Amino acid sequence: MPFPKCKYKVYKNALKLPDIIFEYIVDQKKNSYVIFNDESNDEKRRQFDFKCKIGKHISKKLQNFIEKKGFREKKVNDLVIIHSTELCKRQQLHYDYDLQRLRSLDDKDYPFGMLIGVQNNSRFIVYNELIQKKQTIHFNKGDIVMFRGDIRHAGAEYYSNNTRLHAYVDSMEYKREKNQTYLKM
Repeated sequence: MPFPKCKYKVYKNALKLPDIIFEYIVDQKKNSYVIFNDESNDEKRRQFDFKCKIGKHISKKLQNFIEKKGFREKKVNDLVIIHSTELCKRQQLHYDYDLQRLRSLDDKDYPFGMLIGVQNNSRFIVYNELIQKKQTIHFNKGDIVMFRGDIRHAGAEYYSNNTRLHAYVDSMEYKREKNQTYLKM
């Protein structure tokens, strides 16, 4: 397990792409659809399924990255572009995986979430259950944030436009429900 105490890790400058690719990703906001952020959704957090040739190329790069980090039995899936427009509210704290089902897994079989910075000054909120406190993780263009499936988290609020990528790092031992989040333990 590469990060058992805090359940997440930021890999600085881990995804190297030409600036024109990062610009292309930001431009895809025009093709996006609204996803949830809080109970009174302000419709300022949008997502785009990144299934084009460039998205598939990036997914392969991410798969190579996780294999080099020792996650050979896991698969990068469902790469999306997430774009927050100016004054986007914070998401509700949630899990991407069902905790009841995760409890039956060995640590080595846990699935992960992954965020990739497309622009600088990206943020991500995690909830530390041990000290019962929210923590803000900052990451920049090219940084990769990996977090275990059992960490409660939320997309941060944004005061200016921000774009980043999100993917799942699925385990063979856990079949994830697509487009499903879990708000409570």
